[in-house]
Amino acid sequence: MAKLTDNFNSQYFESRNALNKRTGKVIEVFVENEDDVPFWKHIFDQFDLHTKVNPASKTSLERGKQAVLKHLDHAGKFLLLCVDSDYDYLLDGATELSRKIKENPFVFQTYTYSIENYKCFAEGLHQVVLEATLNDQQVFDFVGFMERYSKIVYELFLYSFYYKKQHLLEAEGYQKREYQIKQTQLSQAELKRWQEANSPKELFEIKEDFGKTISIPTQVNIHGADTLELTKLQQVITERLAALPKIEDTVLDSLKRELAKLGLEPRNTYLFVRGHNIYDNVVRMFLNPVFDYLKDQKFQEYNELAKTDEEFVTKREEYKKFVFTVKRDEMTCVERILHTHKNYQSCPLMQKIRNDVERYKTCKT
Repeated sequence: MAKLTDNFNSQYFESRNALNKRTGKVIEVFVENEDDVPFWKHIFDQFDLHTKVNPASKTSLERGKQAVLKHLDHAGKFLLLCVDSDYDYLLDGATELSRKIKENPFVFQTYTYSIENYKCFAEGLHQVVLEATLNDQQVFDFVGFMERYSKIVYELFLYSFYYKKQHLLEAEGYQKREYQIKQTQLSQAELKRWQEANSPKELFEIKEDFGKTISIPTQVNIHGADTLELTKLQQVITERLAALPKIEDTVLDSLKRELAKLGLEPRNTYLFVRGHNIYDNVVRMFLNPVFDYLKDQKFQEYNELAKTDEEFVTKREEYKKFVFTVKRDEMTCVERILHTHKNYQSCPLMQKIRNDVERYKTCKT
């Protein structure tokens, strides 16, 4: 059964604006889920655009990128679509979907793999810890760590992206052939045999195999002169690369050049890797120890001051409530701030989004 949302298009919202003159012209914006609403709202507000940002679907059964892109053919001046790039930006029009996202002025993408990658922008992480601990001491090189991490995972990322791209291109060709075959007189049994024989298989599961391989399984020793966790990760990745089928050097060099033109370099690979892997299994592995260390340091400072100044007895208790969670299932203060912060505005990929908004503002229809 068709739903009301299936009929939403730019003209529908433009007509609704004409009927409701009190609110002025409101631009409807569809995003993947509730967590994406503040990110995109903040961007459009910078351009004084009167937007109403909501998930494309209100049901839990239909969420994410596909729910947004169902409206791809109906996007327009008064209906904007916002999605995580995943690998569509790096595919740069090689697949039909990446081409549509790239060329449509009413579709906005993150350019990083997802919004979570912006939350992990290395240059903004010290401010996250500062806001969580009220302690401005520099005890960890966030930028240096993420650059070294990126260089370690870079080559494996090239391999995984190469395999992913080949799989997506094969899947597109397969879908076209499948459609043609379905128009013939094949029986259901014959069609099933053809599908089993020709369905493309992923050689290297980018979400599973790659995601697990690049994860840091234990919390980082933030005082280590040469971080042991990254040394171990280098060994794991070297072994994984050795086990994979070799890609010709000329092909690999060509891929490096293509991705470099899009902004992917060895030092910033983490911005293009699946965001949840970076957020949960890399950044939190060193952010939480930094938070604990600076929090304890600040607390000890208040303890010492409280011995001679009663005012700091109250301050100590207030600080304790500020940095410690009340319930076991709540996020820590630093995790809450990591989840909501906007200290990534200087990330070069953010400028691409701003350029897209400027382009949209010049669209006539």
